[in-house]
Amino acid sequence: MDVMLHNLIGDLKSKESKDTVSRMIDEGIDYEVILNELVKGLEIVGKRYEEGRYFIADLIVSGMIVKDIFHLVNFVPFDLNIKKTEGTVVIGTVYEDIHDIGKDLVIDALKVYGFDVIDLGTNVSNDTFLNAIDQYHPDILAISCVMSSSFKYVIRLCNILKEKNMTDSIKVIVGGAGVSKALASTTSVPFMTSDLFEGIEFCINNIRHTERDIATNE
Repeated sequence: MDVMLHNLIGDLKSKESKDTVSRMIDEGIDYEVILNELVKGLEIVGKRYEEGRYFIADLIVSGMIVKDIFHLVNFVPFDLNIKKTEGTVVIGTVYEDIHDIGKDLVIDALKVYGFDVIDLGTNVSNDTFLNAIDQYHPDILAISCVMSSSFKYVIRLCNILKEKNMTDSIKVIVGGAGVSKALASTTSVPFMTSDLFEGIEFCINNIRHTERDIATNE
C-alpha cells in the first residue's frame, strides 16, 4: 500500500479508501489487518475532532466510509463453525461520544456467537446504563469510548458499579480508541482494550466460565 488505509480514512477520502480495501482483498491480506486499519483511521478522525480540526459532519462522513468498507469486506471476524454461546450483553457508547462504528462491529461479532445484544446507542448517560442493567440483567456490560474526554464518565460508572457490589455478577469491558495503557494504569476499570478481537474473546471466555461454574454447582 503506497498510502496506508488508516491515513486515507483519517483524511476522509472515501473512494481512495474503498479502492485500497479492494486491492487489499485481491492481494489476500488478512481481514484482521484491514479491521485494524479501520480502527486506526477512526482514531485519527477522533483525535482531529478533539483538536477542533474536524466537526460532527466529519465524524458522520468517517462513519459512512467505514460502514461502506465493512460491507465491501463482508467482514466476519471469527470461525462460524465454533460452538455458539449464550449470554446477554448491554452495550453503548459513553456520554458525550457519538462514535458507533467500533461498537457496531462488536455487536455484529457478538451476534455471530449467539449473544443477545442490547444496543443503547451513543451518547449514553450513566443513568441509562444503570437502568438497562436493572431491566435486562446482562452478563456483560460493554462500554465504548472513543473520545478520551468522555473517559471520566466511564470511571464514574465503574465506581458506581463497585459501590453497588455489582461487579461480581456483571463483567465490565471498556473498548475503543479512548482506551490507553496510561488510562488503564491510573483507573480501576475491570478490563479495557482497543482490540476488537481481544474484546470478543473476553466476552466469550467470561460467559463460558459462568456456564461451567453453574454446571459445577448443580
